[in-house]
Amino acid sequence: MAQGAFTIESDTKNGTINFQVKPEVDPTPEDQATLMIDIERVVATLNRLFPTGGTRYERYFEDAFSLASAGLVGPNAQPVTAARALQNLKDEILINEAGIVKNKHLLELGCWALYFALGAVILGLAFHGMAERGWLPAINTRLLGQFCYAFAGAMAGTWVSFGYRKAQFTFEDLGRPEADYLWSSVRLIYTGIQTIIIGLLLVLEIVNISFGKISTAQFASTVEVAVFIGLLCGFSEQTLPSAIAKQASAIFQKMAPKV
Repeated sequence: MAQGAFTIESDTKNGTINFQVKPEVDPTPEDQATLMIDIERVVATLNRLFPTGGTRYERYFEDAFSLASAGLVGPNAQPVTAARALQNLKDEILINEAGIVKNKHLLELGCWALYFALGAVILGLAFHGMAERGWLPAINTRLLGQFCYAFAGAMAGTWVSFGYRKAQFTFEDLGRPEADYLWSSVRLIYTGIQTIIIGLLLVLEIVNISFGKISTAQFASTVEVAVFIGLLCGFSEQTLPSAIAKQASAIFQKMAPKV
């Protein structure tokens, strides 16, 4: 048993728990300070998870407030026991909500990916059709079509990538499924642009890789290779920025004048 170092108040209107440190308890016990921070994080996650409230939110919030009362308030506070119970609460929320959050985010990402991919495929077909008819002879419309197909492949690869990367959710993932805070639409556009950069590296023969009977030099002429490269870029969207930066750095080093 320990002397509680806090007074607390439930602010249901704003969805917060207000903590006030008692001036007579100085310094604040470390275990109670840690518990307070953990409870604040749980409440913040609940607010992101249930922005409009609801019965599930109210039950989880009341449980968190009860644990705050047990661990931080009164002459017989039990912060260690409350911390263990808080972990159990987090595990319960994770079990109940992880599947809903993951599938909802995967569905949202999939819808955006489908929209962008369909647009890219239609544009790719149009460019290839223009090439077949000899329209705009000054522009390599077939190559533009290849970039469109690679972009479409990247959309599918990014969607698959999320399911692979987030095979196991943590409690913190409930409030923000993506650690870098990117919206689904922004993530897909970002990955698509990275794929175009990779495609330029291949078309300009700055990078050339062969595996099996396939060579990345076929990117400019074979639809299947363009789509495959796009799929790989989408699936590897987390590591692409560093790879592109590394390649760009190598190019600039070669371009730098020798002294």
